[in-house]
Amino acid sequence: MQKLFGALDLGGSFLKYAYGNKAKGIVFHDRIAIAKPDNNEHIFGVISEAIRIIKEKEPKIEYFGMGTPGTVNVERGVVTGVTPNLPNIVNIEMKKEIEKRNNIKVHVENDANIMCYAEASKHADQNVLGVTIGTGIGSGFVYNNEIYHGQSYSALELGHTIVNINGRKCKCGKIGCAEAYCSANSMLAICKESFPELEVKNIAELLDLTAVNRQVKGKVEESLTYLGVTIANAITILDPHVVCIGGGVVDIPSFDFSFLQNKIKEYLTINYHGTLITKAIFGNQAGIYGGILIAEIQYLEHFLLDK
Repeated sequence: MQKLFGALDLGGSFLKYAYGNKAKGIVFHDRIAIAKPDNNEHIFGVISEAIRIIKEKEPKIEYFGMGTPGTVNVERGVVTGVTPNLPNIVNIEMKKEIEKRNNIKVHVENDANIMCYAEASKHADQNVLGVTIGTGIGSGFVYNNEIYHGQSYSALELGHTIVNINGRKCKCGKIGCAEAYCSANSMLAICKESFPELEVKNIAELLDLTAVNRQVKGKVEESLTYLGVTIANAITILDPHVVCIGGGVVDIPSFDFSFLQNKIKEYLTINYHGTLITKAIFGNQAGIYGGILIAEIQYLEHFLLDK
């Protein structure tokens, strides 16, 4: 039987977990709610529960790939910088703590990097920019079949590039970040501020409302325009073969992907052409599939080195 690998995708609201391998794809997946995103003991407990479930089903799984918000020092498995949606995981020895608690090997990586790595696996030998729209805005870049990290592991934080210098305050502390306009939470907050009478509980209900409420549709399109500008600027700088856009928001049927796609093209330079702008192939499962691929590669590298 082919060796299987585990994956963990930590978000602000849920931990998604899975196992599989490159040949079989995702064999099993599920998720657990993150009820206390500011409580590290709770988060580590949820991670351990996911690992326990995976090991119960497949006891031989020992290598895991994990995606987490924030800049990640991939050599040490430590989150650095600012993580607004999981505020207390910064400077925590994630890799060391998870391995100690669960007797496994885990490679910790930025969640958007892992998503992009999964998408790049379907675009052989092409440079791929990946963007996720969810609780936050994440992005990653795969160049020459490897994740591009930058000199401080913080490359491609598109969600925290400035789109309005006099704009909204972001949870990271800066003013005018793309994430302050384009994330699920931000779009919901902007619309509720603009229309206090709105009775919507989540981003799915808000997007559904755009079909019948022209004012709400206009506000959502304003937010997506900021994202279009952000991605267009990244394309101008990186010149990738492919841009894959995914995340929980994109998976909502009422999300207007063509509007975002057209806005990106509108803000590209006039003589620019060639980049494919597409929905993520793996959708909201890109993070867990990328985690599986990363775990498999880490296993092969260590296995070969040990030989």
